[in-house]
Amino acid sequence: MQENKDITLRQFAENALKNSVVRLNVKREIPLLSLRPQYDLSNIYSGSGSGFFIDKHVIVTNCHVILGATSVSGYLSKMENTFQIESVKAYDLDNDLIVLKVTNAGTPLKLGDSNMIDKKDSVCAASYAKGVPNIVHGTIDGIDRNDNQIRMKIRTAAGSSGCAIINRIGEVIGIDTAGNDAYSYAIPSNTLKSLLRKTGKEMSITVWHKLPLIRAFAAAEIGDDLLEDEEYKEAIAYFDTAIELKPDNAKAYKGRAGARMELTNFSRGIEDYLNYRKLNPKSIRRSGFWSYSIWKLIGVWTVGGHLLIKLLRTLFSESSWFRLRGIFKSAFGQSEAKDGNHAKAKLLLQESISDFTEAISLNPDEAGIYNSRGWAKYLLGQVETKQDNEAEAKRLFHEAISDSENALQFDMKNPKHRSAYYHTRAVAKAELGAHNDAINDLDLSIKLNSEKARYFFDRGLSKASLEQCKDAEIDFTKARQLQPDIEKKYKDE
Repeated sequence: MQENKDITLRQFAENALKNSVVRLNVKREIPLLSLRPQYDLSNIYSGSGSGFFIDKHVIVTNCHVILGATSVSGYLSKMENTFQIESVKAYDLDNDLIVLKVTNAGTPLKLGDSNMIDKKDSVCAASYAKGVPNIVHGTIDGIDRNDNQIRMKIRTAAGSSGCAIINRIGEVIGIDTAGNDAYSYAIPSNTLKSLLRKTGKEMSITVWHKLPLIRAFAAAEIGDDLLEDEEYKEAIAYFDTAIELKPDNAKAYKGRAGARMELTNFSRGIEDYLNYRKLNPKSIRRSGFWSYSIWKLIGVWTVGGHLLIKLLRTLFSESSWFRLRGIFKSAFGQSEAKDGNHAKAKLLLQESISDFTEAISLNPDEAGIYNSRGWAKYLLGQVETKQDNEAEAKRLFHEAISDSENALQFDMKNPKHRSAYYHTRAVAKAELGAHNDAINDLDLSIKLNSEKARYFFDRGLSKASLEQCKDAEIDFTKARQLQPDIEKKYKDE
């Protein structure tokens, strides 16, 4: 019965891709720098997003899909040629939705009642991820009431923004808007229904882009990108523009607070942070003096946190800072994995790998960083295995082996360190089923450091996998002698 329902769901999605879901081809100036004419705007970049028909000549997508576009065209698989956008019928920046009138006709998808969805309901995303037709299945994980978003266990990729999230009866219950490796998020269909009831005077995309509200939204988006790239002064300039255009722009105040904190302008950073909380008081229910006092206290803690980070970054080199941060995230990720929190574990381990990669770019000859990254990849591969993502897990194990081999090349002398590098390579090989090779590496680890219980324990596991039961028990016994709780500590790995 379940299989039949999944087949029906896929049929709905395939039909939607053929008749209703569109690929939006977007050309824009990156990164929307028309707000700052001193930058070079000569490069035009192409991108894509998704949308779908909700009326014969009307489609919906995300605002961010067409933001900053110099041109937008649509493609529907049953048509030979692309079609053009005639006008903007309605938009909702807070919920990242825009309704567009187009030159060609498509088959409208039926909007369902998003208030009726339940956790674990099966859904699928019908999109043009990476510019090609794509269907991915998943389930509803919950609804974030504060942000008015449906949280889904489904892996939508770049280009899926604006696509239809379809339920088992062929109705659209959400519009994809964002995602990460753990979850994707969608705007509820009922929010779109409310927007459709408010359609007013139509305007061209060119006119829409010139609206102060849209320019403010674009400036805040650029500021966020620059903040992420650690271009703090430039980010502040864009957040200034966003606030000038829209004085109640909470997102811009939050971004500018972060940028000012990074530049140690703490007093003005707190001021921006308090303004952000006044404009976005979703998580507080008090008012007046108590509200101000609470957010002032949070501001003090925020300053304290930034000061601590500044101190640590002063004490350590940039490379050592990223490595230290990566080690902590890797350890927390491993802990979350042991507790069964796979989504959080994946995010932490992915972030740790990014930190180690940054550290390597700053110090490419440091062997230990390669091994730390390899170990994080090994841990992430284990999480992917538990989630039945075999192909991704194998890729990570192979990369872990490569990282440990780089570490071995850069450090030819230190026995204790080399024993750890051989161990990382061994456990990754074991996960790939190469137990004989894993045993050879663990022999080397033990030769270099015979006091490490984990080396004996993992060698015993590989020998047990090869049905070398006597030899395996000898290794397990030695591991228990060195560390009595070894089996309890590693039983979940």
